[in-house]
Parts: sequence; structure tokens; C-alpha cells
Amino acid sequence: MATTTVDKRHVELLIHMLGAGEHINRRSRGFRNYFCAHEGTADHGAMLEMLELGVVRESHTINEDRDVIYIATLEGCQAAGLSRKATRKALGR
Repeated sequence: MATTTVDKRHVELLIHMLGAGEHINRRSRGFRNYFCAHEGTADHGAMLEMLELGVVRESHTINEDRDVIYIATLEGCQAAGLSRKATRKALGR
């Protein structure tokens, strides 16, 4: 069954990939925007769901194409609750 909404696990992954956890100073949030997922893992499966939802996009592969780097989209930044300033930082704007 395909996921049609961003769920709690997706938001947790977005917060991690965007460096926006509670332990991160608010001014620093959005300092990164990437997540490396090894194909065949639960995280990779979640990233594929998130890709379908439009909250991440695939950037590139590494390690002989075994690992995929994903980055959050504007919609992903919004789902993670980033401020406008942190969103601009995360998206390189």
C-alpha cells in the first residue's frame, strides 16, 4: 500500500537530514541537507516513500551505487517545520 501522507517517521528523517533536531541551535538549523540511505534498508524504503510524496529528491549515488544521497525539497523543509531562514539555508538560496 502506497503512502499518501508524510508520517511521523518521515518527519523524523527530514529533521535529521536537515540538521533541525532539538539539540541543534535554532540559528544553525538547515546547515545540512542530505541523507545517505543504503539500498535495501528500512531508511531507504522510507526515502522512496518520501520521494513519491515530493518531500525529498535523489541527488546522487556513492559507494559503487550501493548508497543513495537524498536531499529535502521545499515541501520537505516545510514538513520538518523549518523557519523561512533555515529553509533558505537548507536549499542554498
